[in-house]
Amino acid sequence: MIAGPILPRTAEGLWSVVQDDPGRVEHGLEFLRRDLQLEDGLRIDALAADAAGRPVLVFASMVEHDHALPARLADTVAWFARSGPIVRALLDGARVRLEIAPRVLVVGFEFTERCLARLRADVDHDLVIVRVDAMRVAGRTHVGTTVVHASQRHHDAGLAAIASGEVAPRVARLADLLGRLDEDLAIDGDRFARTWRCDGVPIVRLERAARSVIAAVPGHRPIALAHDEAVDEVVDLASRRYLGVVAAWNEVPGAVAPAVAAPPRPPALGREVRDALERREAQVDIASAEVSAAEYDAFFADGPSEGPA
Repeated sequence: MIAGPILPRTAEGLWSVVQDDPGRVEHGLEFLRRDLQLEDGLRIDALAADAAGRPVLVFASMVEHDHALPARLADTVAWFARSGPIVRALLDGARVRLEIAPRVLVVGFEFTERCLARLRADVDHDLVIVRVDAMRVAGRTHVGTTVVHASQRHHDAGLAAIASGEVAPRVARLADLLGRLDEDLAIDGDRFARTWRCDGVPIVRLERAARSVIAAVPGHRPIALAHDEAVDEVVDLASRRYLGVVAAWNEVPGAVAPAVAAPPRPPALGREVRDALERREAQVDIASAEVSAAEYDAFFADGPSEGPA
């Protein structure tokens, strides 16, 4: 039996996948305009903005035409650089920072090695190449994406792409504390989102949301890292979830958590992590405490007793 592709290997089939959920390609990606016909036969398949508001030139690559893709990218980026006024008029009112040079995003079902080699040699642009994959399970189609190449500029961004300004130190501190919680935590995600996992189980997700950064521990409300205390709260929740994951492994007869060597060892929390937990517990104790009349009088012994009866 000869089986065909799960998804239609056409430009429209590719765009239907990407437009249905741009987050599959990159967290926070927002399409602004599609199918822009330019001078001299140039074309931008879509103009988008990333989670930080930076413009993104999106190209759909069909393998039968990808030999022309490298030259097409270079010519289009040059056009974009010299055509600021018309682009600004086209996107008037959109949340996009046109004063910043655009990124380039290439999406396709497959790429020839020759095309990839030429694109990988491109050091002039912030370039990401994404392959769309699909599989069918129990009659349902599942679609995912894989980054097959990201330029050095993309790698250099690190956590700096998720946060800048006064939020950046909080993001860095949170990442440091999560590393001290367990240096073997796996980290996956893209430019604007990261998920820390313990043996595959998500512990906390960090993502860019406009000009703020949101941390989400499964089972709890998302927390904006708007102040330093928010980092302690996230560490508290993430630490408790981590300990619960490790404890669940140890409670299964004959099972050992993959990340824990035999015999199982209790996780060692760093001093800052322990301090954060203790501060949170102290805050809860203080908030729920009631002051007795005797304690009130002891605090204000020089004056008349006005404490609770």
